[in-house]
Order: sequence, then C-alpha cells, then structure tokens
Amino acid sequence: MSSDSLPLNLNDVQREFPGWQLDPHEQLSSTNRHAVERAGQYRTPTLVITEKQTAGRGRGRNSWISGEGALTFSLLIEPVQYSIPANEIQLLSLMTAAVVRQAIINVTEVQASSLQLKWPNDLYLQGRKVCGILLEQPAEKRSLLVVGIGLNVNNSKADMIAELQHTAISLSDILGVELDSIQLLIEIMRCFESALQSVENRTKLFPQMWQRCHLLDHTLVTLDRGESGKPEDLIIGRCEGIDEDGALLLRDQYTTHRVYSGVIRDWT
Repeated sequence: MSSDSLPLNLNDVQREFPGWQLDPHEQLSSTNRHAVERAGQYRTPTLVITEKQTAGRGRGRNSWISGEGALTFSLLIEPVQYSIPANEIQLLSLMTAAVVRQAIINVTEVQASSLQLKWPNDLYLQGRKVCGILLEQPAEKRSLLVVGIGLNVNNSKADMIAELQHTAISLSDILGVELDSIQLLIEIMRCFESALQSVENRTKLFPQMWQRCHLLDHTLVTLDRGESGKPEDLIIGRCEGIDEDGALLLRDQYTTHRVYSGVIRDWT
C-alpha cells in the first residue's frame, strides 16, 4: 500500500518506520486475531491497526471492549531477528506494558507516579485500567509473536459500558484534552523497537521498572491459577513483588507461591 493512501493518518508512522509493513483497517473484530490468522502473509515486523475493534481479546475468558478514540493495534515480530533468546520471550508481555508506560510519560502530561503496572500485562492510571496487552504465537508460525495492545486514549469512560465506568479510565479523562493518538503510537513503537534491540533497555523496563511501579505490591491478591474460577484453582496471598523470571510472588500462611500464569480476580 502506498504511503500516500494510508488511512488513519499513518503517513508519519510509515516515514518513521520504513521497514515496517502497515495494515490499517476501519474495523476488525480483533487485531490480534487478524494478525494470528494471517501471520504467514505478512513480512516482519508488521503493524495491524484498526479504528474500531468489536471483539478484542484479553487473558483467559476476558475481552477488551474498545470504543471510538481508543488505540487498538497489534505488532507482529520475529524475536530471533532481534537475537532475543527463547527464555526471554515469556517476559515480553511484562516488557511491553513497561514500554507503553514509558511512551505515555514521554509524550503526555500524565504524572509518572499515577501510572502503575499490574501483573502480568496491564497498565493502571489512578487505580483504573487504561491499557491491556495480550501476546500470542500463531499456531502455524511459532517463530512469530503477536503483541496486542489496547490503550484508552480519547475514548471517555462516560461513553463506556456501565460495567467498565468504575474500573476503566482513558488518558483524555485524566488530562482533560484530546491527545494525538498517532504521536502516541509512534512513541510506543520507538520505545518497543529500542527495547527489542538492546538488552540494557529491556532490563530498565523489566525488571527495574516493574519492581518500582507494581500496583499489586503489598496488597492481598486473589489469583485464579487455572483461569476457571474454581475454588481449587484460587491462591490468596500477600503480594511480595515479581521475580526476575516474571513470576508473581504471593505469600500465604504456609509458603510463597511463584506464579507464572493466571488471572487476578481481586486485590485489596
């Protein structure tokens, strides 16, 4: 597609990242689903982005509902191109959340102290969810990785469905002005590429940023290890942070659990 004909005003993105393939859409059910299903048809890296996402995906059975004004996109990469070893791939979800946090701080007036990371892949602003991230590997192209990002930018919480109005927030809600979504997208991609290309930069994002800015530290957490809601799959413990392997540390009356996968059901 010619850069002169790109919708969504992506011309600046293409100029900034000439090596990336851009695949913009007016509407998709899910940018991750689209990227996963067509992974073999793209070159890497690729940006899949949509103005409206109707059935976004989250961890487990969760969904990501994004209204008009949200920034919803997926980045298709091949980790080996960046010499990222297999044992680090599982940490890229944590790194990506930290990337988005850094990008927001770089180009907006959001206070860093109000923007926290929540294990394993969310970003919270003043205690409410502002960004969700989901990583997936295409079944038929396991060498590739799809990094899905849903960020509430100009979609006000007042226009969100009732169940989200007390738990979600957008950047524009906090700042009181409409933001330049494309500028923010470019900064996220800059920070993402910088992290992929440098072990030192990845370390600054994870574990260093996570260990400074984790929302759940010292709270009482209920975690669903099986993502099923069954009582036998629940762990309830005091959060003691995240270790350098990306495991959430939960301390109950008997031991400290190191949890690598699961859904946070509650925290106080």
